Parts: sequence; C-alpha cells; structure tokens
Amino acid sequence: MRICYRAVAAAFLATFCLALGAAWRPAEALPRFALREGLSCSGCHVNPTGGGLRNSYGIGSYARQTLARESDRTQSIRYDGDVAQGVRIGADMRFQYLKEQADGGSSGYHAMAASIYLGFEPIRDVVFYLRYDPENSGTEGFAILQNLWGPFYIKGGAFLPDYGIRLDDHTAYVRGGDLGGIAGVLPKGLLFEPNYRDAGIELGYERSWYRLTLAQFNGNRGFAPVSAEKATVYRGEIRPTLLGIRTQLGYSYYKHTGATMKGYFGGFSRGRLTILGELDSADHLPSVDADHNVQAYAVEAVLETFRGVHLYTRFDTWDPDTVVPAETFKKLIVGLEIFPFPYVEIRPQMRFHMEPNSAANPNIKNDLILIQLHLWL
Repeated sequence: MRICYRAVAAAFLATFCLALGAAWRPAEALPRFALREGLSCSGCHVNPTGGGLRNSYGIGSYARQTLARESDRTQSIRYDGDVAQGVRIGADMRFQYLKEQADGGSSGYHAMAASIYLGFEPIRDVVFYLRYDPENSGTEGFAILQNLWGPFYIKGGAFLPDYGIRLDDHTAYVRGGDLGGIAGVLPKGLLFEPNYRDAGIELGYERSWYRLTLAQFNGNRGFAPVSAEKATVYRGEIRPTLLGIRTQLGYSYYKHTGATMKGYFGGFSRGRLTILGELDSADHLPSVDADHNVQAYAVEAVLETFRGVHLYTRFDTWDPDTVVPAETFKKLIVGLEIFPFPYVEIRPQMRFHMEPNSAANPNIKNDLILIQLHLWL
C-alpha cells in the first residue's frame, strides 16, 4: 500500500466541502439503518430478512423524510411502489467510477447492478417475490407465507441465506470479499459474493425486539435440484434499548458438508452515530484451502453530520489461515454518503488495502478512489 496521502486528503477535503456547500440544513438525529429506527429489516423491506424490494414505509416516508433533505421536490413525490392492487415494483441501480493506484493510476467505469423487483400479494399474507439483475445474470424467486401461528413465516424458493449483517457492499470480507478485482489481491471473503443465492426453505419468528430464523438449502447455490447433503443455516438476534441506546446482538451459523461458518454481530445507535460490527470464523470453505481456518472481521461507523450527509468509515480484516501468524489482509474505507434527493445516493470513497507484506503477499500499490451513484425505487 503506497499512496500519495496529500492528493487523497485534498480530494477528500474537496468532496467534503462540496457536500457541505450544497445547502443541507441541520436536522434532528434521525435513524439511518434498522438499528437506528429500532425496527427489524422488515420495517422497510418486503423480504423479512431485508434487502431488495421496499415496502410503503421504506420507499415512502423513510426515503423522502429521513434520508433525503426536505424540499419542495420531496413533498411533491407521491410514488409508493404500488402499481396495482397487490402488485409492487422496485429497482436498484449502482454505477461507479474507479481510479486505482496500480498500473500507473488506471481508471474506469463499472456497472455494478441493475436489479428489478416484483412483489405480488394475491391474497393477504401470501407474497410472491422476484428479483432479476440483467447486469449480473442474477435472479431470486420465492414465496412467503406470513403470520402463520402468530409471528411465524415460511419462505421457500431461491434466495440469499440469512447470515450475519447484510452489508450492501459485497467487497466486505464478511460477505464475498474483493473477488480478485483489485490488483495483486486474491479472491477472499466468505461465501456471499454478488447475486449469491441457494434453493431451500426458511422458517422465521419475529417479535418487536428479537428475530430467529432456521433454514435448509441444497448448498450448491441452487444449480442442481438435488444434493447429497443439505446446508443448514440459523440466525438469531435481539434488539433491546438500554438507557436510551438502541442495541443489537446476534449469532449466525452455516454448515454444509465439511464447510462451517460461525459469526457474531452487533452494534449500537445513539443520536447521530451508529456502529455495527461482525466477526466470523470458518473452515473448509470451497473458496480457500480446505485445510485452512479463516477469520473475517468488519466494523463500520456512520455519523450523520447533516440531513442528507453521512460520514462513513469501515475497517475490514481477512486472515486466510489463523495458524500462520502475521498474514492478515486489512482494508480501510473512508468516505461520504450523500442523499441529495429522494431515491438518489452518491458515495465518494477512498479505499486503502494493506497486505501482510510477506514473501507470499508483498505490500503493493493497490489503493483506490471511487464515486458510486445509487438510484433506487
């Protein structure tokens, strides 16, 4: 990792000043994540485990009155995702510009995702869900039976297993990792690369301050209808409020054939500050040497400085072999998350990659700067 810190600091300062100069007004401390809201993932999303298609609250008052700045443009928006009775559509588009330190400062554009969502509720508490991403050839399709025996639900189809914190950045080592997209960095991370899905069934139980899920999958990403051994996934979390501080604490477990993942996650939110973290250990993952035990860690902090402007930082580590000392990869992300209008997000970031600087993994020039545009409905 070798980078011109003076140039990086100047770029970050310029971006920060532009953000502050865009006339955002100070606002009350409003929640950004489900943790800040004191809600579960289903508070904003149709899927009980979060992500994808948003419900009326997620696309309505939360997107317009919590994330974006107040303006005449905000007040005039009436779109709530419903296109017909029982039919809801949504979308996520991510596009970014990157400038890498490697190869003499190469740069380029990257179309990350172009997901389209469809939700159909023909009768009460029965939901059919479809996600299609032509950019990445990704699909999810499942049905949900809600409010069975009280707060129970059953979900069946092809979907992302409920494991850990569902960060929206797949490069986090607790998700899928860098996937070899950075110069000199081998693919690393847990199983959940972009568009990961598996075919199976999930049972969930949720109350106001806790949620439990238990699922069984084929364990082969759903590419074959049958498999010799099934994958088992379970996850539990509690969300108590202690002394005015909203907290979260949970545990995840995944097992398929010889592969096992165990993870702890948690966080807290008070006022304008939210901090979340996850620690996972795994062995016999198909993406790494079967004899190695690996460990992944991520912690992120978000500070709402003004309405529509958030300071963001995240620190990741990846240890490809816990037996071998001093072989840990590290990554630091510093940037802004700017919401100038409803359904628009701009993310300028600096990313610093730190290799172990050993003979096997020498320290190289591979830091980068990116600007990401995220549009959603």
